[in-house]
Amino acid sequence: MINEDWAVEAVRHGAQDYLMKGQVSARVDARYAVRHPSATRPKEALRESETRYRTLFESAGDAIVILYEGKLVDCNARALEMFACPRGEFIGRSLSDFTPPYQPNGRSSAEAGIEKIQAALAGTPQFYEWRHRRADKTAFDVDITSPGST
Repeated sequence: MINEDWAVEAVRHGAQDYLMKGQVSARVDARYAVRHPSATRPKEALRESETRYRTLFESAGDAIVILYEGKLVDCNARALEMFACPRGEFIGRSLSDFTPPYQPNGRSSAEAGIEKIQAALAGTPQFYEWRHRRADKTAFDVDITSPGST
């Protein structure tokens, strides 16, 4: 049987609603009334955080791209400008679509790219020079900063 302490603890940790069959004591009702209004604060904080993130992301002077499983899932306006590509033609593609077959040092872009991404995914931050291509295939050089992820 679930006791009142468990119910109060669930509400304290953000439960929006809680149903208890049988007799409900004033203790649970009072705690629920006190806790329930504050349960929306984490949602508000999350929305504010998302707004701050989106503002920083969109107003950054550097190009920012976000990859998921090798595909571009988001980018800021600066990235679209740098790659001279409309958003609809950029998102969903692979960065390799915007990279020449070989880097200036003669190394395969595919091999070097996989190495850099694997190192970042293993938690090692990456800082390196890279050659990309715009949508019209003109080459340009960039400095890449990729935080290591854990």
